[in-house]
Amino acid sequence: MNKKNISTPINEQFYLKRKALLCSVLGVFFIADFIYSCFIKSSVELEWLTFILFVAVIILMVIFLKSMSKIGRSVFWIGNFKDEYLNHIHNKGYKYSLSLVGLFLIAVTITSSIFPMPFATLPLHEFSKFTAGLMFVSYGFPILLLMRGDDE
Repeated sequence: MNKKNISTPINEQFYLKRKALLCSVLGVFFIADFIYSCFIKSSVELEWLTFILFVAVIILMVIFLKSMSKIGRSVFWIGNFKDEYLNHIHNKGYKYSLSLVGLFLIAVTITSSIFPMPFATLPLHEFSKFTAGLMFVSYGFPILLLMRGDDE
């Protein structure tokens, strides 16, 4: 089936699914890289997992970039979907992401003032990787769960 002949809401649905899948895999990649670099450092299995996730991110990025040509500019830049349900799911993903990362940063701030030693040894780039991974996962997984009933 040629996807250029498909209606706009279906193209937006393909776009949102691919975006959620890309965000989920990218988040798992960042979190796995954080765990590998901070805790394990010698496991060959996790190194292969990180490499496989990196290849999956590259493949999903190419698929995502190809699907961007079939949607409008307002969907890409603003996230304003023409379908109300897709708009609702998209906004719900952002709300989950903002709430979870905000609560995580508040918890880290409070905990680091009480117990400063574990956070003093954690490099800033590793903390940033984990926070970005948490943000991507908390955006992508709820969207995939809310759209799981759709057949593609």
